[in-house]
Formats: sequence, C-alpha cells, structure tokens
Amino acid sequence: MKKSILLFLFLLIFNFVIYAQEIIENPEKPLSKNAGRMLRLQEVFRITDESDDFYFKAPQSLKVDSEGNFLIIDDNQILKFSTDGRFLKNLFKKGQGPGEISTRYHGGLSYFLLKNDVFLYDRDGNKIIHMDSKGNLIEEIKLKITRLNEMYGPGGKEFIFLNESRIDRAKSGFQDVDMSIIAVSKDGSSSKNVFDFPKKVYWGITSGGEFSVDWARFYGLYDRKTQEIFVSHTDEYKIVLVDLSTGKVIRSFNRKYPRAKYVMTEGLKRFYQRYKPPEKKHENDVLGLSFHKDQLWIKTSTKDEKKGTLFDVFNKEGKYVDNFYLKLNGTLMTTHGDFIFVLEKDEDENLQIVKYKIIDGTQIPLSPGSPFTKLDPDFQGC
Repeated sequence: MKKSILLFLFLLIFNFVIYAQEIIENPEKPLSKNAGRMLRLQEVFRITDESDDFYFKAPQSLKVDSEGNFLIIDDNQILKFSTDGRFLKNLFKKGQGPGEISTRYHGGLSYFLLKNDVFLYDRDGNKIIHMDSKGNLIEEIKLKITRLNEMYGPGGKEFIFLNESRIDRAKSGFQDVDMSIIAVSKDGSSSKNVFDFPKKVYWGITSGGEFSVDWARFYGLYDRKTQEIFVSHTDEYKIVLVDLSTGKVIRSFNRKYPRAKYVMTEGLKRFYQRYKPPEKKHENDVLGLSFHKDQLWIKTSTKDEKKGTLFDVFNKEGKYVDNFYLKLNGTLMTTHGDFIFVLEKDEDENLQIVKYKIIDGTQIPLSPGSPFTKLDPDFQGC
C-alpha cells in the first residue's frame, strides 16, 4: 500500500514538472537562409582616457538612457557620456553620507535606469541610491538583507536582486552553489526568495592553498516590463525563462550544439599546474546573453579564425531563427538599436570604448501570423 502511494506521488510530481513548462528542442541549424554570415560593422566613435577627466581601469555595465546618453561603472567612477561620446560627468560621490557611495571597486556596484533616473546598489553601504540624470539625490533606501551580489531592476512593487550562496569551505570537490533571484521591498525592509538556479563549482583544498573553479557560468537578462528573466546556468547549451511574478519556469530551450574544446591560456596553465583541479574537456557552450531589438543574442564558444565568434539568435518564444559571426577586437558590452558598444585595447594595452553601427542587421521579418513574438521595445538588458 505504501509503495503504491509513493509511486502515485512520484508520478504526480514527475508529470507536474514535465508539463509545468514548455521545453523547446531546436535543431543545429537556424531558420534563416542567410545564417553563418559575418556581421559588418562601421565605427562611430572611440573613447579613450587620455584626458585628466576620467580613467579606464575596469569599465563595465554600460547602459544607454532614453536620450542616447550612456553610463559606465569603473573604480570610484560612474561615468556619463553624451550620445556622441563626449564625457559629461562623474556621478560617483565617495563617502558614508546620504547619496554617497561606500563601495570603491566596480564589482560591488550595480544599477539600472528607469526613464533617465539612476538606481544604484552600493553593496558595502548596503543601500540603494536613487538619483536623477544629473546625479542629484532623490532618495536613499537602506536594506535589511545584506551583501547581495547584483541588482537587476524594479519588479512591480519590489527590487529584483541576484545573490550567490556561499561555498562549503570544509568540503573539497564539486558543489552546487545556488544563484538566487531575490525580491526586496521598495522600502528595503523585507525580502523573499523567488527562484534558485544551481551553478556547479569546484572547491579545492591543497597544500598550495584553497581555490575555486566555476565549472558553469551564470548569465541573466531581466525584462522589467514582463518581469521575466532569461538565464543560462549550466556548462551545456540551455536557456531557462522564468516568470518572476509567479516564480515559475515558463519555458526552457536549447539547440543541438557541437561542443568546443577547452583551451587554456598561459595564466590558466600556471593555475592548473599549481592547484591541479579536474581538467575541463569542453568550453561552456554559452558565454553571454544580450538583447538586440526584439531578439535574444547568445554568445557561443564557437570561434572561427577569420570570422570571429558565433552568435546565435532566438526569438522570445525560444525558436532558433538565425546566427552570425562577429569579429571583435574586444568584449561586447551592450547593444542599442542598430549599434553595439565594445570594450577594446589598443597596441599599448590601453582600454577604449568603441561604438559601432551594424551595417547588415540580423532581423527576420515578422509577417502576419508569424509565431515570433516581439520583446518590449523599451527593454534594455542588464
């Protein structure tokens, strides 16, 4: 009798998991007949830090406002530039007081733009600073929950954050670290866990010291209008879409993908020689997520010496519609309309921000009755 009840419960749970979400298996090749082309780019402008107004040390998190101006976070800096690349202002105010930032390093800061207002999370100060487009303080919100990793944006009556659980330092070997999506009330007084994504890591304890290796990488893109998040959290090709208002998976999708061999840099070779962690056979299939207009771009581990890196293109419904190669001399920071922003280095290893115009687009026409669904036109990926 007990076995029958247990079997019934298992089948009930199994069927619930299977049918609670849509699983889309895509083929190796996309729908577009023009797939596999090399995307052509035209340089619009290039920003260097040759002046004394600002410096580039570790620029990240470039976001564009509704007027075309854009912000960049760096150490002790929140740099604002005009639509034509002119430096406007550093919004960073160091200190412990209202509107002032305790966190020095760029990794402890995250932000989103709402209209042209800036909402900045100061991790060391454990607060959200709401300022206008000129950097004037509007509101400061103290948080009860501490040491969150990153703020994604607003979610209805809450702020959406990402948090990473701690590694068990007493245990050597593979571990699943929870990457948790957390909703924090607008006044900062309460929080709730919305969804967890496990990320595989390896923690080692050796005579040479303690170390960790991210076996899988976590990438998330949050859509504030729909309150949905696209996530990649495994080393293999899989994207999960979650409705954060309900905490449920809407769909997951992938495609048949020939895995790329893991290639170690000289620095990684020295790391492996010292600590001797398990050897990886393959690169992570997915190396980044971003949005271009109404489509999802997935940076893959596939590279071609002549063409560059392969980017896959999906619509919001999880259909594999296109792919293209993008040959960059640096790292893609964000897309905006028909433009992309790239972090590059010159021959002297000096960092530069470069804006390019996309000459041949990647859009597939959406005809009447098309199964493709447009994303929110005002959305900017985080």
